[in-house]
This record gives sequence, structure tokens and C-alpha cells, in this order.
Amino acid sequence: MSSVTVAAVQLELALGEVSVNLSRAEQAVKEVCRAAEPQFVVVPEFFTSGMALSRGVPETVSRGTRRAAVELLQTMAVEHNTYVAGSLLIEDGGDVVNRMYLAGPDRDLQWHDKDVPTMWENFYFTGRGDPGVAATRHGPVGLAMCWEFCRTATAHRLADKVNLVLGASCYWSAPSLRQGAPDGPTARQARERRVAVVRRFAGLLRRPVVNATAAGRLSAPVPGTLGALRYHARFEPATQILDGTGTPLALGDEDGPCSVVASVDIGGAGTAAALPDDPWLRERDLGQRVFWWFGSTLGPVHYRLAARRRVRRADRGDD
Repeated sequence: MSSVTVAAVQLELALGEVSVNLSRAEQAVKEVCRAAEPQFVVVPEFFTSGMALSRGVPETVSRGTRRAAVELLQTMAVEHNTYVAGSLLIEDGGDVVNRMYLAGPDRDLQWHDKDVPTMWENFYFTGRGDPGVAATRHGPVGLAMCWEFCRTATAHRLADKVNLVLGASCYWSAPSLRQGAPDGPTARQARERRVAVVRRFAGLLRRPVVNATAAGRLSAPVPGTLGALRYHARFEPATQILDGTGTPLALGDEDGPCSVVASVDIGGAGTAAALPDDPWLRERDLGQRVFWWFGSTLGPVHYRLAARRRVRRADRGDD
């Protein structure tokens, strides 16, 4: 058994503001690498754009954004002699996918595409299937995003195949027409469930897990109101580093940007626990079930008719 130092960077994302988000990611990774010299660093899912039901999301999908983000990940990995992971929306083969890249210290690049879009993500990208296992100097590493941690299929995909799981997530609160971030017992309970399912996942795989999440407030026009109404929400932080039993080693701040670091043992944890028959590793409340139905029913229609077509048009003019 050996140990590695891992870091999770919790970024405050500005919805649709690529240059702002890239700059924040670069600065945060630089600071944590200088302070702790980790072997792995993870930034959040959608770290270039954030995610919301907003025109600002698909407008960030371009070859230019992809080049800038990948170049940044590779440059940081080489400069700090580490592996850097994070996800963004890209166009690939005529489709838009949510791709989690892992850049290595030799400028090598590996990736995993999210298998199933979550709720309103269906409006902007489609799912793919791949093993999501990356080869590194420290052995095989698993890649997972957000609600992939909630599904037993992800545990099956990675069980007994990896030494460590790197997670990039972007959780959001329920939207509201009232300004200000939603809070109260319901919001706190939702956060506790987000944290708990990743801990359960780590305990089932018997592997350490690093999960970097987003922070920040968001506001966007309600679709179909021509800007007359706006909804408000926030990115819900739940950054954590867990050992192979699911025990927290480091936790992120509950509100703003931060970085957390821990040393984790890899390479000697034995086989994964018996996995449950239920396809879900966490309970979904009524609101989540409704949003899931809404997104998975109407989202793919919008994606085929509008989002994918817009990205193709944009890329024709993007050099």
C-alpha cells in the first residue's frame, strides 16, 4: 500500500463566463499546488461554464473554449508535475457531451464522458458510455461526475478496477422566483444526501474518493418569459475527500471557494463490497423525480432541435 496527496478545488463559477472561470481555476490550482504539492488535483464539473437552464450554457460550447480549457489543464499538470481533472461541455462527432478530462504531467490527456445527463442537463448534451478508467503513474484511476455517484452502474463500472476515484460535480439548488439563495431544512437535507451518497460510494468500492464541487449564485431568465421573469438558485458546495471506508478526511467550505487537501492510501484496499440490486444508491425526493422526468422527457427534444444545431453553427465560424 502507498499513499498520495490529493486536492479538491471548490470554485465559485460565474454562469457562462468562460474566461472568468478559467482564470479562477488557474489561480486556485496554482495556490494549492504551491502549498501542498499534490499528485492529483480536481476542479468541478462544468468548470468553464457552470450549469443551469440558461442560454449562457450552450453558448460556451465551442472549439475555442475546448482548446483553452484543455491547454490550461495540460499546462497546469506539466507546471506542477501533477494530474489535473475537470469537466466541460464539448462538441464531439456532431454531439455535445460532458467530458471530464484528466491531464497528466507529461501532457498526456485521458477522459470520460458522462453517461446520463441529469435533469435539465438533457437540454444541452447527450450521454455516452465508456469505462472511465485512466492510467497514471500511481495506477488506474476512476473518473466520475455528480449523479454518476448516485447510480449503482457507476460502482459496477469502477469496482476492483481502480486505486482511486476522482469526482467532478456541480450541484444546484431548486430554482426560486425569489432573490437570494434558497436555504432552510429542505436545502440542508438535500446537501446532506449529496454528501452521504458519495461516502456510501467510497465505502462500497473500498477506494478513496475526491469530489470537487462548485459554489456561487446564479440567476437567469425563466424560459418562455422573454426575460420578464428570472429564477434564482445557487451551486451547492459539497466538496470532500474520503478514505476507502467512506470516512471524510477533508471537507470544503459550505459557501464559498476553497481548496482541501489530504493524503490517501491506495493500492491495497482489497475487493469492493457486494453492490446493491437497486439502480440508485440514494433516495430521490418528489421534486427531484419531477425534475428528472421533465428533463429526460423534454430535454432531449430541445437538444436535438436547438442546442446541437446551435453548436454546429457556432463551430463553423470558430477558428
